[in-house]
Amino acid sequence: MNSITPTIEELCSGFGSPFSVPDSARGSGLLQYLILRSQNIHPFSPNFVKFGTEPAAAEITEPHPPPEFNEAKKTENHHIKHEAPRPETMLSAAKQALHELARLTELQINEPLCHLERISCYTELLARGLAKRKGFTRYLTESYIHDLAMSSVLHDVGKAAVPKDILLKPDRLSAAEFEALKRHTTMGRDIIDAASRMVPRSAYLKMGRGIALSHHERWDGSGYPRGLHGRRIPLSARIVAAADVYDALTSRRPYKCAFSHEAARDYIVSRAGSHFDSEVVRAFSSVSSEFESFRESL
Repeated sequence: MNSITPTIEELCSGFGSPFSVPDSARGSGLLQYLILRSQNIHPFSPNFVKFGTEPAAAEITEPHPPPEFNEAKKTENHHIKHEAPRPETMLSAAKQALHELARLTELQINEPLCHLERISCYTELLARGLAKRKGFTRYLTESYIHDLAMSSVLHDVGKAAVPKDILLKPDRLSAAEFEALKRHTTMGRDIIDAASRMVPRSAYLKMGRGIALSHHERWDGSGYPRGLHGRRIPLSARIVAAADVYDALTSRRPYKCAFSHEAARDYIVSRAGSHFDSEVVRAFSSVSSEFESFRESL
């Protein structure tokens, strides 16, 4: 399979990095690097040692500076006290890095314009429709819906670790290629886990993890990666699954034309209880006209 090293280089240059990054600095190590660099924390500073102890991150290399550079920095930093970033600052940095990774992955694989914005909007519309249904009102609070809409854009962040030739292949994937593609779910979980270790107890990251890992599970247990069924699938992932399928169907791809709103709606409704949670599908039916209005406004 082809290397995705150019993607890594593009990601790092996007954060103004002067460092070279080897192939091994992928996934969670890359994310950790991006988070730290987005806060202008040098990978070998005291703060990095404290907050960035993952082995993958330590594999990032830079040429050894000349001795006079080290002596100058010793003098310059003699009276400087290094302070660890505040937790809320690290959470903001984690969000920035994850969204940047999702955005750059989207651009590289030629996702339709505004894909992430549409997923976020469709997810919010669907969650609000579901919140009106019996048994969900108390659970689907404003705070939950806000976190869900924000974290939904992380659903495919693991595709950063999938070879580009698989993601862009216009023909049917081979069995081996499909297995490689399916791993974007577990890779997405691993990437978000790296951020969670740096910013523990974040509802946003916890929800994003569940979405990335489980948005390809199916209500009847025929999905992947774990073959979960029914309510064993996180509600957040059940909601994003329907939003993602609607967007995929109504968008043009290298291997298909865009479906009409009516065709996409009928497809989702016909798979209630098999692919999708029936309650989610009922909520979708109640707000499908809003899906169409938003889609036509872009």
